[in-house]
Amino acid sequence: MLKMHRFALLLIAVFLPFAGCKVNPPTGFDLAALVIEVRTPGGTPVSGVRVEIVAEGDTISGSDVTGSGGSLTMVGITPGVYHVGVRQPPTGYQVPSTQPNPMRVVVVQGQETIVRFTLVRT
Repeated sequence: MLKMHRFALLLIAVFLPFAGCKVNPPTGFDLAALVIEVRTPGGTPVSGVRVEIVAEGDTISGSDVTGSGGSLTMVGITPGVYHVGVRQPPTGYQVPSTQPNPMRVVVVQGQETIVRFTLVRT
């Protein structure tokens, strides 16, 4: 039983910093949501893309990977200015040089902000 408790505590300690930006839904319109979509030029979703969200001032706010639908949603984000960037595209893909990476995004209180990235084949 003691081993199980240690394992549960380890899981909480490791995943809690990342879970905070995903599991705290906006309450009373004091927080916001950030949706990141990654597609090919033809509109096909790209899964497995590591995306990083950095608050203005260079403090890392979070990092996650797009799911099978090519998107991820982070709710409970504090409104403000963030830099959202593709950090690890899947093998065979890259961010085109014509697309800003990271993108500067203003997250507004009580709203859902959508950021779209297009990846091209290498």
